[in-house]
Amino acid sequence: NGIVLAEDGKKMSKKLKNYPDPMEVVDTYGADALRLYLLSSPVMQAENLSFSESGVGEIVKKNINRLNNVLAFYKLYEDGTVRDYKSTHILDQWILARVAALIGESTEGYEKYQLDRAVRPLALFIDDLSVWYLRRSRERIKADGNDKKAALGTLRYVLHALSRIMAPSTPFFAEYLFQAVREEEDEESVHLATWPEMPRFNFDAVDVLTKMFATRFIVSQALEARDTAKIKVRQPLARLIIPDELHLSTEFMSLIIDEVNVKKIEVGDVLKFDTNIT
Repeated sequence: NGIVLAEDGKKMSKKLKNYPDPMEVVDTYGADALRLYLLSSPVMQAENLSFSESGVGEIVKKNINRLNNVLAFYKLYEDGTVRDYKSTHILDQWILARVAALIGESTEGYEKYQLDRAVRPLALFIDDLSVWYLRRSRERIKADGNDKKAALGTLRYVLHALSRIMAPSTPFFAEYLFQAVREEEDEESVHLATWPEMPRFNFDAVDVLTKMFATRFIVSQALEARDTAKIKVRQPLARLIIPDELHLSTEFMSLIIDEVNVKKIEVGDVLKFDTNIT
């Protein structure tokens, strides 16, 4: 490992008192946040780290608090739905594929004792889970019917798997998460559970991941074009033209239509908007 320095890059010194009390950091942000901050830092690659208390605070905001909000929303609507991974909805399949990818990345990192590589993918996954999956699935979960059950079953499966992946890096929050989604036949604690194995799905996970990446890229580019044209998202537009080589199915097209607020999508050579407002 590298050396943990003060925030100004100088050596930590009791005489200078140029570092925060470690226990005060734990009391303020939690041990999990401090662990995750250090484990994902350059210090794991034998590089020096200028310790930043605000950096630990960012871990809380962007990871632990955000995931806690996902869990709180799930608990609000869970209604005893058991975990499941057989949903045919494209959003459910995508987040399941993301879990599989996360298991693969984390497993490889831990097996090679590259702890930073094992934990860094967590932040991106939590962002995907909160900002894309849950936001796009809120109305499904609030409604009644089979689609609600599929979303809740998938989300429970994802949170259960995630608690086991997080157990080595954030042991306290992982236990809290595990207990919140635990089922009767599960182990008493996440720290008694086995490391998750790579799941096998009845869909092409790589294809789903690739096409959702393209979908989100199109959404990002289209919203940027709206911003440049100074047309707010709440203003519907007639059409969006996307490149024909993407071969996106209706499910992905529907996500783009909703996110970008256009009436229809057409296929063409390049990505462009019809900005004429009638």
